[in-house]
Amino acid sequence: AAAAAAAAAAAMDDNEKVSTLKCMGFNESQALQALRMCNGNMDLAVDRLISGLIPSTGTIGTSSTSTSTSTGTGTGEGQSTDKKRKAVKQLGKKAASKKKN
Repeated sequence: AAAAAAAAAAAMDDNEKVSTLKCMGFNESQALQALRMCNGNMDLAVDRLISGLIPSTGTIGTSSTSTSTSTGTGTGEGQSTDKKRKAVKQLGKKAASKKKN
């Protein structure tokens, strides 16, 4: 009975994680794939999703958006990615706090 309760709690936690990622704009397939790749670690899953390692088709591979190159100093793209990561993490924290209330 304890194992069944633990499995149910884990499934609920995974559902909440998928819901949070969907609130961030990712589809369910992307969310599930990212969470599986990262053993349920939300921070790593968000990083994978933002970096484009998990395309919207749900397959792992290179997408045209993840292979773009920039010219110039090379700092602009990294700063933009950092800002996106921070915004997505803040959104995730807000969604998690709303569920607690």
